[in-house]
Amino acid sequence: MARSPSIFALALLAMPAALPAEPGAMPQIDPARVIEAAEACRQAPLDYQPALRHLREQGFGDLPPEVRGRMPYTTLTRQDVRLILIPTTFIPGSCKVYGEVSEASRFADVVAQLTSAFGGAPVTSEADRADWWLDDRTIHASLAAGTLSINVIFHRVARAEMIAGPRPARPAPATAPEPQIAMRPASPADEIAAAASACMASLGKKGIDPAAMTRAGWPLAEMLGEAHIHTRDGSNVRVVTTAMGGGQCIVDAYGERGDSFDAIRDAIGARLRARFGAQAKLGSATGDTGAFSRGQGFLVGKRIGILSSEQRADGLSIRFTAMSIR
Repeated sequence: MARSPSIFALALLAMPAALPAEPGAMPQIDPARVIEAAEACRQAPLDYQPALRHLREQGFGDLPPEVRGRMPYTTLTRQDVRLILIPTTFIPGSCKVYGEVSEASRFADVVAQLTSAFGGAPVTSEADRADWWLDDRTIHASLAAGTLSINVIFHRVARAEMIAGPRPARPAPATAPEPQIAMRPASPADEIAAAASACMASLGKKGIDPAAMTRAGWPLAEMLGEAHIHTRDGSNVRVVTTAMGGGQCIVDAYGERGDSFDAIRDAIGARLRARFGAQAKLGSATGDTGAFSRGQGFLVGKRIGILSSEQRADGLSIRFTAMSIR
């Protein structure tokens, strides 16, 4: 997980606050075209390059050069439907499609078609938006100001694993792992957990509340487009809040040791239980002790937290991503 601004840009661009204004550039189309494009997104692989190849095989091509040059992210088109592809780099990537539809289009009809396509009704549905949970895909559909948008968000930790309950304890390794001292500025487990807990608390029915992070002791340090980047004096933890996917909060840090994943996971669990009580649930883990990457899911009501790690030469890279499913 690189800690450069480009990675944070990937997070904020998955669901931009406003689509690029290009009057007359997108004609009105049948909503079925957008729904068909969403199916292509849903079937795409998690990783960026395979996903891009899959979408091109499905007939998505590049925008005209004069339009493509104004897009700071990968944007494709097919039959007047736009598609925005954001890589998954231990943060939820996304594949978003949108198109202009006629004023006569009814969102209830769109929901009915998506329910048939996805094999199940949405977990939430309102007058102009609906949400589905499909294992390692979360899907948000909305119809606003004549624009039908369907955002397919990818997750490295499948939802089924997050809610399946804890796995049996693994036996201790025959030999203790070699301690790895982080070369990057590291953070103690409890500090990472404090940021993760604040992230979960910053999510609500109306999306993300960046001001909640400031109240929790993580003041706003800078803006990167629509992303709010929070840090605090003396801390090496960085927190990003963004409206992506209905609101997300991302904690980016390095563990103190290469074998500190368990301590960070347990510290986050303890913080969530202390703050949310019985609502806080721990799901199953992915990756064994000593593996290059590990993951852990957390649930607090309709809030989801995903802890991910990578064993890198410069230390144990940690990311905690929180989102709310309404």
